[in-house]
Amino acid sequence: MKACGPLEPEPLARSKASASRRGTEIPREQWAQTAASLLQGLTPNDIRGGGSAVPTRLMVALPPPFRWARDPQLGTHLSFVPVSTAQPRGFGGPWGAMLSNATWVRNATNPSTVLELAVPVHRGYFIAADETIVIRCDAAAVSGGCRGVLLGSFTIRSATLPAAANALSAITGVVAGAAAVAVVVTGGLGSVLEMQALGVFARMSCASAQERASTVALPYFLSVFAALDPLWMVVGNALLAAVFGCVHCGVTAAFQRWRGVDAASAWAAMRFPSLTYVVAHAMHLGIFFGSVLALAMPDARGHHRVIGVVGVLYGVAFPAGVCYLIARHAGASFTRYWQFLRKPLHERLLYPVGYWHPAAQQRMYGGMLTNVRGSRVYWCVFQLSVLCVVCLIAAVQSPVGGCHVQYFCMAAVLLACAGVFAFTNMMRSSFLTVVHTASFVLLAALCVVSAANHLAPSDGGARAYAAIVLLLATVVLAVTVYGMVVWYAEDRHWQELREPRRGGLEALLRDDEEGEETQKPHDRTSLSYA
Repeated sequence: MKACGPLEPEPLARSKASASRRGTEIPREQWAQTAASLLQGLTPNDIRGGGSAVPTRLMVALPPPFRWARDPQLGTHLSFVPVSTAQPRGFGGPWGAMLSNATWVRNATNPSTVLELAVPVHRGYFIAADETIVIRCDAAAVSGGCRGVLLGSFTIRSATLPAAANALSAITGVVAGAAAVAVVVTGGLGSVLEMQALGVFARMSCASAQERASTVALPYFLSVFAALDPLWMVVGNALLAAVFGCVHCGVTAAFQRWRGVDAASAWAAMRFPSLTYVVAHAMHLGIFFGSVLALAMPDARGHHRVIGVVGVLYGVAFPAGVCYLIARHAGASFTRYWQFLRKPLHERLLYPVGYWHPAAQQRMYGGMLTNVRGSRVYWCVFQLSVLCVVCLIAAVQSPVGGCHVQYFCMAAVLLACAGVFAFTNMMRSSFLTVVHTASFVLLAALCVVSAANHLAPSDGGARAYAAIVLLLATVVLAVTVYGMVVWYAEDRHWQELREPRRGGLEALLRDDEEGEETQKPHDRTSLSYA
């Protein structure tokens, strides 16, 4: 019995005439042969209909001297097997079932060596990455039989370029890294939460291949253990935060003993507990999201549930504990800058409205206080709390066809958060209020686009997703740069910014009387603090 030769899928054609394209020659001694030919011309638009009345046809030719058997059920011996990642809107979805059930017929010109089928039309077909499909043919389909099987493959090219997804992934990774470094250096100015939210979206069960490919690095900003079981996200993040806190506390105590200073001075010099708070804040979203994921797993075991419940309780307790610490132990006050109301409008939009003092408390608790104004101090955990609600929705395993509902719920929460930002003006400057509002609006828009892509996949939706991610990265980068500039200005030139240049206390009081807001007596006396 002869060895099976290579199966040769011919190019797709809209007409019956089609030029033959042979696959790569394979030695006949091999039992399983492969044709490496790629069919050019088949696109997602063809499968969605493409506006043509002539159906696209797939033709498969046997190499000589082989011929197809005379079996009337010849099509049952041919099957399609995907070799690329299954995509729910591609071969892994309804179109794949339609293709597998399509009827093979003999070609009118070469009925003994060529089979063909009409490629089924499915308007919901959408792939974010190229899809490679293997045609497998049993030896029984060949006249006289042969050893082994016949294999051939063809590739459907996605309209979403992989290079674009790779570039987007690199951009978001670099921006998230820069934001994380800036948050640590400045003691809390800036934010990496928006990039962590994109990491949450990428870990959702509803996330498309494009979303995952465009944000490959971002789940690791949630947790360095993001590629492992959700329990590792919870336990790993908790251990990292605890170890850092213990080391930071130990180093601060050693510094106090070595320098012989009081506790407040040592804490201020070592920025304790500010840096510990910044690290715990960065780890919190990964702990909470991993906990909810562990609880939502279909095959969750007892230890998943125990650690999941503990993680969720911690997720609720952390913001409450921060608010309690600020209320009872921070000992800091917020004072408006004396010259703020006299600055031009374009400067007031960017310039912080005031500062936290005394300086020692500002350094000790800067991570909690830096971004918010005095009357809104408890809002420092507002963003984190909102994103925890988003994580709760994102971790739920949606039923088949229900992903759009999940995305719409997240969009509603994010839009509500943006509204609170805009109307309460909780941030320390108008610029921060505007950009943080914009970032949550963009996250909500991203959820809406993802929902639309699930309802009606399209290339336009993929482009809209990429554009919104780029805009969000730009906003986060702007916050990062602004935070670094403000931190440098206040750290190096704080006395010049905070003290009146002439007129002393009388000028200060006169400015207060002319201002839009009346400050409390203890705020006025604290303005001359240096």
